[in-house]
Amino acid sequence: MNVQIVDSFPYLGSQIHSSGSSDTEISRRIIIVRACMRSLDRGIWHSGISVTTKFGCITHFIPVLLYGCEAWSTTGAHLKRLFSNLIFLYLLGVAVSLNSMKWKNVLILKI
Repeated sequence: MNVQIVDSFPYLGSQIHSSGSSDTEISRRIIIVRACMRSLDRGIWHSGISVTTKFGCITHFIPVLLYGCEAWSTTGAHLKRLFSNLIFLYLLGVAVSLNSMKWKNVLILKI
């Protein structure tokens, strides 16, 4: 029997890396949640629905984001990425632009 040596592999829905780092899995989870949120762009985020209702909708994305997190080795930078202001930008209907992200984050924090 031959055993193949790989850098990373999927296990129970999570991506395991040989270094033990959670970077790949956390990035993958963020991408999945962003895709879910984008699928609701016109229906919820950019509609006349109240911000309170939009915050209620966010709770349904948390399990998708945190699936398998009990096995992650997290750092402060990981936590900052996981709970970034992107969620609030979507909720408040602010267009996400990488060039002006820092400027918009300052505005969001003032709200």
